[in-house]
Amino acid sequence: MGNNSEIIIIGDLHLKTEEPFYSSSKKFMEWFVSKDFNNKNNILIQTGDILHNSVSNGKINKLMIDMFFNKLNFKEIHIILGNHDISKRGGNGLLPLEVNERIKIYKDIVITEINKYKCLIIPFMYKKQDTIDKLEKLKSEGRIKYDFIFAHIGDETQTLFNNFIDMSEFKGVKIFGHVHKGSSHYIGTPYITRYDEKDKDSIIGSIRNGIYETIKVPMFLNYCTIEYGKKIIESKNASTPFSIWDIEDAPDIESAYKFYKDIFIRQVHKIKDDSLISIDTENRNGSLSLKDYLLEFTTTNRVGKELKEMLIKEIIE
Repeated sequence: MGNNSEIIIIGDLHLKTEEPFYSSSKKFMEWFVSKDFNNKNNILIQTGDILHNSVSNGKINKLMIDMFFNKLNFKEIHIILGNHDISKRGGNGLLPLEVNERIKIYKDIVITEINKYKCLIIPFMYKKQDTIDKLEKLKSEGRIKYDFIFAHIGDETQTLFNNFIDMSEFKGVKIFGHVHKGSSHYIGTPYITRYDEKDKDSIIGSIRNGIYETIKVPMFLNYCTIEYGKKIIESKNASTPFSIWDIEDAPDIESAYKFYKDIFIRQVHKIKDDSLISIDTENRNGSLSLKDYLLEFTTTNRVGKELKEMLIKEIIE
């Protein structure tokens, strides 16, 4: 089973133009392409959500194309379509990559052989029921055993909003994208992309001789906290190349932004009572509010406009 090639797996990249996320993703790419595994004997699998937004963006397209066309040396590159890579408004944001003969983008459930391993590939599909029906068909045919299963879905371990697909009957080493924090079979993002990933250890994966192992990735961005008036160099959390800051005990918002004019600020907290006086948008801090989660959930699952508005009104407002 398998051969001398190594398979490298990376999770959701969520490339976006907002800083410092854009620069931290470039730092990760510089680290990644410098490693010995980036060679013409090996294979790369990316588990979905290369993009944060599928709507065409020249800056992101240039970054994506430069990496996948010019800097990655793998003999094969397998990309599993993620829910952020495609939308009704933006279409398939990965289309620029399809002209490269080394790259295969999976838009439908397939059984395929990668490096002599029997693999089940499950990309994001607009209609969840389509995914369920195709998996049920595989089960009815007894096609449930694989060497590896790569997917961009939420399975039975992810039960938020009851939006999951039961994969418990499928057997094989499961390596999934979509969930940002790594777990037993979710590889997670290879770098921090939003606030709820704060302080997390990031990894990529490796398959050699049929054995799946993880490789730790350096931290390129993190969310940090500092007391107003202290210099950034005095903070114990300032060791990463890029940081986004919470400012504690500030006299007012103007003072905080004036004192820390050269850093990325997520939130400012007022002195003594710790009440929040400034919340940046998602574009600045990378976090998802409950409203943002609901919007993403209702859009992904094609919830009707009236029901979407009702959910947001009842839960948020």
